[in-house]
Amino acid sequence: MGKQNTDGMKIIKRILFVLMIGVLLYFCLAETFLPSENAVSIEHCEILEAEWERILPDGSCESVEVPGKCDAYRSEAVIIETVLPDEIDDGYSVCLRSSQQDIEVYVDGMLRQRYTTKDSRPFGRNSMSCYVFAGLSESDSGKTLRIISVSDSMYSGQLNEVYIGNPSAIFNFLIQKYGVITLIDMIILLLSIIAIVTSVLLRVVFHKNVALNYLGWGVFWAALWMIAESKLRQFLLPNNSVFGSIAFFAVMIIPLPFYIYIDSIQDHRYQKWHRVMCTVTIAEFVVCTILQLCNIRDFIDTMIGMHLTLGAAFIVFSITILLDWKKKKLQEYRLIAIGFAGVIIAGSVEIIWVYLNMNHSRGIMICIGLLFLLSMASIKTAKDLMKKEQETQVAVQLGKSKADFLANMSHEIRTPINTVIGMNEMILRENQSKEVKEYAQNIKRASNMLLALIDDVLDFSKIEAGRMEIVETEYNLNILLKDVSQVLSNKAKEKGLKVEISIDDKLPAILFGDEIRIKQVLHNLVTNAVKYTEKGKVIFRVDGQVLENGQVELEMAVEDTGSGIKQEDISKLFESFTRLEQEKNRSIQGTGLGLSISKRLIDLMHGQLKVNSVYGKGSCFTVLIPQRILNQKTLADEEATVKEDIPQTEAEQEQLYAPSAKVLVVDDNDMNLEVFKALLKRTQIQVDTATGGKECLTKSKDKKYDLIFMDHMMPELDGIKTLHLLKEEKGNPNQETKVIALTANAIVGSRESYLKEGFDDYISKPIASDKLEEMLAAHLPENVKEKKQTTLKEETVNTPQEIKKEQSVIQEKEESELINKESAMPYCCNSDEMYYEMLKVYLTQSEKYVEKLPVCYQEKDWENYAIMVHAIKSTSLTIGANRLSELAKEQEMASKAKDEVFLQTNWETFYAYYLTVLEKGKEMIS
Repeated sequence: MGKQNTDGMKIIKRILFVLMIGVLLYFCLAETFLPSENAVSIEHCEILEAEWERILPDGSCESVEVPGKCDAYRSEAVIIETVLPDEIDDGYSVCLRSSQQDIEVYVDGMLRQRYTTKDSRPFGRNSMSCYVFAGLSESDSGKTLRIISVSDSMYSGQLNEVYIGNPSAIFNFLIQKYGVITLIDMIILLLSIIAIVTSVLLRVVFHKNVALNYLGWGVFWAALWMIAESKLRQFLLPNNSVFGSIAFFAVMIIPLPFYIYIDSIQDHRYQKWHRVMCTVTIAEFVVCTILQLCNIRDFIDTMIGMHLTLGAAFIVFSITILLDWKKKKLQEYRLIAIGFAGVIIAGSVEIIWVYLNMNHSRGIMICIGLLFLLSMASIKTAKDLMKKEQETQVAVQLGKSKADFLANMSHEIRTPINTVIGMNEMILRENQSKEVKEYAQNIKRASNMLLALIDDVLDFSKIEAGRMEIVETEYNLNILLKDVSQVLSNKAKEKGLKVEISIDDKLPAILFGDEIRIKQVLHNLVTNAVKYTEKGKVIFRVDGQVLENGQVELEMAVEDTGSGIKQEDISKLFESFTRLEQEKNRSIQGTGLGLSISKRLIDLMHGQLKVNSVYGKGSCFTVLIPQRILNQKTLADEEATVKEDIPQTEAEQEQLYAPSAKVLVVDDNDMNLEVFKALLKRTQIQVDTATGGKECLTKSKDKKYDLIFMDHMMPELDGIKTLHLLKEEKGNPNQETKVIALTANAIVGSRESYLKEGFDDYISKPIASDKLEEMLAAHLPENVKEKKQTTLKEETVNTPQEIKKEQSVIQEKEESELINKESAMPYCCNSDEMYYEMLKVYLTQSEKYVEKLPVCYQEKDWENYAIMVHAIKSTSLTIGANRLSELAKEQEMASKAKDEVFLQTNWETFYAYYLTVLEKGKEMIS
């Protein structure tokens, strides 16, 4: 129902726009091209004081009052006479105002002036009201002045003041009498235009929609109405009929923008009322205009209906405002309510004046009311904009806080994941036990899933911040499609699904674009296809069309026979953090960001993502992406074509093998160093390690390395400072050595910031072995790389000597708070051997912290202090020292904030607890 109401108001807004434009167009064209009706040449005046007689049809006479009104039926000629003064100068004129009347002025039986618009008006039966000037001369002194007026309206028999004198004097008199109110009307018109223009600028330039726009239009038409009703209107524009009819059009249009405005500020609570009243107003406009155009009834005869409609608007506004007051919702627009109250009061007084004494109604009350309302609305709009600006600033600050949170979250989660994945990789490579390998495979899947979730959130944050980059390079479409096909085949095999792959081998093979992002999109689509398909098959089709501009539009479709999507849900597919039919799909894991990220990436690449789905039968997602063709080689020309078969576990693979290569790894965390060395074990690369920036600088002076991996967050000298010192140190053999940033920070802009600082590349933790080997293959000199063929089977042959299993299990009850071994077992694949190895590394690493922490505390070196407690916080979790990890986190936050009061209060407790945990750890391995 709410949507239907909104649609109804949209239609009314469009009708209002059409009506306003139509009336304004008629006004401009008619006043420009129709002839002038103003029977005046500006000159000078005084009021003609005389005795007037009316000549009746039978020739008899009766006295009448001028100004005044005599009985006369419509279209009856009303004749009045008087005697002109005895002394009249040459150049004098007699002036009188017609009221919807044709006028003839005779002096001594001779016609001096005739006013009628029958031949020049665009429509209607009566001439518009106008001041009529008839010239006199000295010889007209004491002669008879006769005035004949005819009107087919309610103004038949209306007698207005008669002026005599120099035309310029008459004009000055009229200016003095009506000029001020006309000037005020024009000022209100100007203010309304300013309000409209300001609203449009706010919408176009700053994308801020303000309801003041509609109020501006309402005041505009009200001001135009008053100007058109002004006694001076004939002196403003040439065509009196056009300008006079504008007054009627305006008074009929006025309620519409006011209805829309108040509906907006009342948050559409009374939209039904407003729609009905808008419909009535529009109907009145149409009916009255048709009657006027067809000369059936003039606007003047329908004026009472216009006034009733305007009065009804005042009543509706009053009722809705009172209802909101009763509901205690008036506070939302209190200033506007006060402004409307002023207009309603002023408008009511004005309408009463019109019907009680038309000659003395000058629109002053309406002007006061409109100025008051416009002032109140402008103040409210300014306050609303200031409030929105403050909210925007808060949102920006929240966005920054979110980015900071993501940075911390990334570092906090990736650091332990790095250890878990790295150690697990060693188990997979070196352990022969089938049962242990099965456990390790489960850990690998869970770790990769967790890592994928983190990557999704980080990608989303990049896109939200507008810093997701599309990096276009040359790539081989064959390799890209082979990778996607393998991912699809492996995932489908796990669920027992069939796979069909159809690729047009006439497509160009060498393209220019962002291979990584295209691959990410396709991985998301094939993963979803398998995820939501329980039986049947998944089809991967690749086709394309070569364009004339040297591009090819790739068409890549992923089709499945899965659960499908309801038509009403398709529009929600690409909403962030949205998952459809959660009850049905509750067992399916994911963040709900995959499709949202894919859609935005495709948009950034100027492509399209189409969805066709039949609920219960399956879905088809089609990606269309334009890519630049670099040469005419096709997929068929490539030696390695994309295969549909799944790679065999015994198939030969080319492995990085560089026994002569020398690599330096710099990290203050001994566990990370152990993981790094383990990951490089099969490459036979010579790995040296350094636990800080100073040690890195020392070792780099004595030995030339082929590649250096540098951690960012380290005490004393962080990775960036160490890099700068290394590059600036003259005579250092590693000045030109490539340095790779090694960090757990993987948020928006990380890669760009590291490259800007002088790093040659960037790899984030946790480190995947294949990514690490790709990094080494890309940056190691060619002369140290050797080719070695291996099989997946060979990787499990080389096993180290087995570590003796611990025979006794230490039971902790009273001291379980210090080190809870059970909570740490998930980090060690539930292996006692691995736990105690990690505990030994932890204790060894802690020796430097025990020594350096008090020094940093005493010297208030909070930067290095924060780095050390950060490391203690992360590594303590891996051995089960959960309480110590929490205390270290408090110390880290306080040191980053330089909260010295907290640090001084809690330092001794934290340090003493740390020493106690270390003693307990030593007991456990003794």
